[in-house]
Amino acid sequence: MTIEKSKLVVLDIETYRTRDQRVVERIMQEAIEKRPASNTLKDLKLVWDTDAARAGRAAEALAKTSLDPMCAEVLCVCWHEDVDGMGRVDGMHDSEYNAMSALAENLSVTLGPDTIIAGHNIIGFDLPIILNRWRKHNITPPDH
Repeated sequence: MTIEKSKLVVLDIETYRTRDQRVVERIMQEAIEKRPASNTLKDLKLVWDTDAARAGRAAEALAKTSLDPMCAEVLCVCWHEDVDGMGRVDGMHDSEYNAMSALAENLSVTLGPDTIIAGHNIIGFDLPIILNRWRKHNITPPDH
């Protein structure tokens, strides 16, 4: 029995900042220790080392990890394929490991050598994050 492979899969992920405590501590420390550029306005330099300014820099740096393929964690992945329709895995209410495992299993069934995977900035954002999260969790990616 041959399983029909999709010709087109449209995929999108939603991410959250890292919760890895070692990474959080490193990013916060780097943000706190960061020095202002030499061309920074004098008024900004005066408040640079206040508790509020340090906390603001740390919060901003942590928020940016949700867009970093090496740090972002997957909240959910949704896709639409031309064979089975819509699919979704949820790393927010389930563990990220379970969600990413389910994604790999689903895509293993639907992807073939001729399948086109499409999405907004999929090559620059979605796929690198998915591949890095599979790598982190030791999940084998689909063949195609």
